[in-house]
Amino acid sequence: MRRTLSLLLISLFFAGGAIKPLDTAIAQSRTQTLDDLMPQSSQPTLSKRDITGRVTIFDSVLVHPMPDWLPKEIQANPIRSTKINRSRDERSLLLEMIPREETFEDWRNLYTIIGFRDYPGDNASHARAIMRQFRDNCSPSNLMIGPLQGNPRLAMLVTACGSFARQRDMGEVAAFVLLQNGKTVARLAREWRGPAFRSEDPNQWPVSRASIQRIIQTMTRASLTTSPLTGDQ
Repeated sequence: MRRTLSLLLISLFFAGGAIKPLDTAIAQSRTQTLDDLMPQSSQPTLSKRDITGRVTIFDSVLVHPMPDWLPKEIQANPIRSTKINRSRDERSLLLEMIPREETFEDWRNLYTIIGFRDYPGDNASHARAIMRQFRDNCSPSNLMIGPLQGNPRLAMLVTACGSFARQRDMGEVAAFVLLQNGKTVARLAREWRGPAFRSEDPNQWPVSRASIQRIIQTMTRASLTTSPLTGDQ
């Protein structure tokens, strides 16, 4: 399932309604595994002492952490160990990164930045669009979607897709941080894929709970602020 920019645009701009953690009666017990992955307190934003990336997203600037698979000594020059795919049009921006030894057709580790201008919704509708993508593509009985947490400017979401509906031998865990600055929104996503697993059993996931907690904590330090330059749009 290689998501394309057009699919993301359709799902993000036309999904609406209230957020529901899961469509099953056992939502509360199943999402508890995901709920406690979130940081218990707000994190300081990234500073000049941190090695960061900067992406201009129309009228805003996103300051984000570098992919976690990069050793600190080469984070300032990630090209040597990372493949990058870029796409942009008048209303959206897509930046995908994977380890150099992987391919975009068969990746196991993916770090994504997605940006939109003139976004008609908020972090809640943005999160609902992500949930809809997973509900459409994952086996319904093997899917966990954690409750959205955060505030209007920065929110967090975790999903565990134990198996895909059309590829039942593969599963995915994903962590998302959603940021909003006026009508400009950004999404940071860290995704892991591996053999199919039981979504309610973290011991089977393709990534450890400790790694997810650490990465979410780092991603929540990202910031989306108005660009000091005019004409960046």
